[in-house]
Amino acid sequence: LLYRNNILRLLARKNINDAVWNRIVENSPIENCILYSWAMDATAENWCAVVDGEYDFFLPIPFSVKLGVKRARQQVYSRQVDFIGDSKLFPKAIEILKTEFKEFDVRFSETKFGISDQYFQILDLTKEIDYSTNAKRLIKKAKHFRYELTPDLAPLIELYTSNTHKKLNNSNAYLQRLKRLMQSCMENGKGYAFTALDGDKIVGACFIIEDKSTSTYLIGDADLDEKKAGVVYGMMDFAINTAKERNMKHFDFGGSNVASVAQFYRKFGAENKKYTRVNWDKSPFWFKALKKIKG
Repeated sequence: LLYRNNILRLLARKNINDAVWNRIVENSPIENCILYSWAMDATAENWCAVVDGEYDFFLPIPFSVKLGVKRARQQVYSRQVDFIGDSKLFPKAIEILKTEFKEFDVRFSETKFGISDQYFQILDLTKEIDYSTNAKRLIKKAKHFRYELTPDLAPLIELYTSNTHKKLNNSNAYLQRLKRLMQSCMENGKGYAFTALDGDKIVGACFIIEDKSTSTYLIGDADLDEKKAGVVYGMMDFAINTAKERNMKHFDFGGSNVASVAQFYRKFGAENKKYTRVNWDKSPFWFKALKKIKG
């Protein structure tokens, strides 16, 4: 127990009842796979949760501790966390979090309590899908590729490590979290990988998270030559059609506020949807100065 305010309390990870927690997430209408305790474990360095007495309301919060300063920050490979339960308790939960964290930068579903709007892209699979002319052309260009579901994550990890991971200069810790998330999703029946093949050669790979009625793009990668040949468009088309075949109602592209990336997703008929970033920084002056020095 970290903190208590009337019926709400802030629980350390070790005091959270996984069985109850995951059952409630599974039965909730909220479709955000990162809320499962095993997904939080996979992606967050540490996490805690604001919880009421019977788990009628809960809100997981990822955090890390640096030089003694507790920093609640959105974990890698996740767009947002969410609360489950009465929305009237959300502002009370935020007040508790203000007492615990000097630095806070976490994202949630659209809410009036947020201070800045962010956007992600989502496709309604129950409606007719209208790809852009450019997307249709590149999918046609990529028609010689074939796609296969696979339980083997190694090809995707290899492609991602050699391309996007290297380009972004991400840490090995980030890569390990990505591996844990994908493995945990597969173990819990919440995701699958597929490869793109040119003949017998694997030239691309992708991972899709599935929760309830939504398929969510997590990562995908290919070498530059295959990207020029349209394989990324082919993989997205395959993922969207697979989601439809599996009776999903939405395809979530994972989202981006980067204009070029968002434009790419909208080529598949996706529309922008808002979510919210809640942040404050009351960390000590010396800590802020150190952050500036390190960039």
